Amino acid sequence: MAHANVGRVISNEDWSAIMKRFVIGLAGLAVLTGAAGEINAGIIYPVNNGFEVPNLGASTFFAFAYRPAAPGWTFTGSTGIAANGSGFTVVGATNGNHDGTTSTSGQAAFIQAFAGSGFTSNFISQSLSGFSSGFASVTFSIEQRTTIGNNPIDVKLDSQDLGTYLASSSSSFNTITTPLVAVTAGSHTLYFISTNNAGVDVTQFIDNVSVTNNVAGAVPEPASLTLFGLASMSLLGYGWRRRKAAA
Repeated sequence: MAHANVGRVISNEDWSAIMKRFVIGLAGLAVLTGAAGEINAGIIYPVNNGFEVPNLGASTFFAFAYRPAAPGWTFTGSTGIAANGSGFTVVGATNGNHDGTTSTSGQAAFIQAFAGSGFTSNFISQSLSGFSSGFASVTFSIEQRTTIGNNPIDVKLDSQDLGTYLASSSSSFNTITTPLVAVTAGSHTLYFISTNNAGVDVTQFIDNVSVTNNVAGAVPEPASLTLFGLASMSLLGYGWRRRKAAA
């Protein structure tokens, strides 16, 4: 028995409807596949990211410490932690680490370029684990010591340079986010390094450190790119057939 549709010629209207459904479905699949291939953003917080440990006590002149035994961080040269209201004149350091730990007055790290004390390298660092392969940027707050002068701070992730930064104020902290750099899965070491070691007493304060790992949509998946290309070609073909039919 013959089928009624055998040998049926598809009209322009039928062809248009088929192409519309095909293009819409293909484009939707490309979007869904692209979304599945995106890298979700994650935040890595250093241990003692707000420098509230050790607790240096009330706002007194001597509420600061060079190279303290602080969890997470390594302090090298003339670096340490100072509290709001101390002789280092920190102003507006927030009070609290990511894990909820607080200090008496609010504290920040200081990086003092006072090479005259015999130190030739002044930096703080911490090894961070939990990275996924992708990209990362560093966010932190920075402030200049009152009346002393700026000490430009170089930020590095392992040997990758994320830029050198100055504070914009000596009376409040401003927040900086570095550019993205490529990272592999595993552990990486974060550095804040003094760049002014000329024997002058210039100091920067660092607070509220975090790392954003794997920014969403930074690298589209190859399959997504292929499907988007197919959808685009289909749209072009559909448009060409419509124009031909109109002619």
